[in-house]
Amino acid sequence: KERLSRSSRRAVARWPRTMPMGLQRAGRSQRFTAVTEDVSLNGIGFSTTLDLQVGELLSLECQFCSAVGIVKNIRPGASGSNRRQVGVEFVTLRIKRERGGLVSTVRVTVRYTDLTDVPLIGVLVPPVVLHADVTMALEPP
Repeated sequence: KERLSRSSRRAVARWPRTMPMGLQRAGRSQRFTAVTEDVSLNGIGFSTTLDLQVGELLSLECQFCSAVGIVKNIRPGASGSNRRQVGVEFVTLRIKRERGGLVSTVRVTVRYTDLTDVPLIGVLVPPVVLHADVTMALEPP
């Protein structure tokens, strides 16, 4: 098993997300299409038939975001396919939706009632009610 060095580990997890995406090379007007595979706040992974180079600057557009990024890695796709898997690190990122674009959330409310059981005066003391609300990321299975 190959161990990753501390510097090569992802700072932010990527989430699987498949959606159509448009891309454009810096300084060129022709637009191309690709399909995203995963997304994070730092970058995006996608597959394409386009012959890209590591270090190339791209403009990216999908339902989640508009971004400019640098191609960081390129891997061959499935055997017999002319598609390539491309990893891009964002230089700029504009998220299109305030909520639910990248990470789905779940809200949990917990409520606990503790009845007072002190003899004689317990009837006069109201129950203690504790409650808490939290919103957190819904992690993929």
